[in-house]
Amino acid sequence: MFEDIRLPVWFKESYLNEIVAVGIGLKKVARQFVPAEYISIYSNILKKNGFEFVLLTDKNYFYVSRTKEFAKKACQYEINIIMFYNNQCDFDVFCKYVRKLGVLLGFPDCCVEFYLSCWLEQGITLTEKEGKIYSSEPNYAYWSYKNTKKIYKIDFRMNNFHFHSLLSFFPCSYDCKSALDYATVLFKNLSAEQRTVVYEGLRGTFLVLDESNMVIFKDSGDIKRNVVDYNPKKVMFRGMDKLLMDSIKNGNKLELGKNKICVFKDDEVIYEYEQYSGPFLLSFC
Repeated sequence: MFEDIRLPVWFKESYLNEIVAVGIGLKKVARQFVPAEYISIYSNILKKNGFEFVLLTDKNYFYVSRTKEFAKKACQYEINIIMFYNNQCDFDVFCKYVRKLGVLLGFPDCCVEFYLSCWLEQGITLTEKEGKIYSSEPNYAYWSYKNTKKIYKIDFRMNNFHFHSLLSFFPCSYDCKSALDYATVLFKNLSAEQRTVVYEGLRGTFLVLDESNMVIFKDSGDIKRNVVDYNPKKVMFRGMDKLLMDSIKNGNKLELGKNKICVFKDDEVIYEYEQYSGPFLLSFC
């Protein structure tokens, strides 16, 4: 389906799983952000393969379905949800349309309610930087982690941090049975080649600062009391503070404190990084 050489590898691999989920009826609609330069190419690919879609143009969101009706509904639900962000409707209306959209997207009810509970507890955080006000949503990753009983040796199919992810939502916990059932069905319906790619991509130990900043240790030992021994040649980064990133590249062991990260070269501390919200580790295997 994604043979077009004009599409980058990350695009093909990250979007394929969602299209498969729609194709097998695991979800009625896939919601996908498409960079502006790929909108025309992607539109043609979807049409050629018998998928209907609606584009929310100002957000570059595609709502992909087998039927135009479901795609239109999902788009309208999203527009209603955006009204809440703009203070144009109250929280009850927001909840109503989040639940409706969750059904179309195939999200487990418990994970949709988890999403809403994060909003109820935390809401939007406003911060000022250089005279401008910035808003951020709740830290869903942190609360998924806090709800998880076993953070080591989690089933790789529950990893939603990688672009090969089978989950397009934050589970209510990383031991959520409903989310794992969803991911298992999708994984079984991928091609043998894609299953291998997903399996290799989703395994590893993830140091998460927030949804946009994390470190992936692909060849690490077991996590023991928040300590990770790792091979610096097999570490990948998403976002990340440059000093911390460079220190991890030069080290071979990392230890988490309550609100800080310590990087070691053998047994010598080479860098300490303070993190106010508390970084955390998840190990997927």
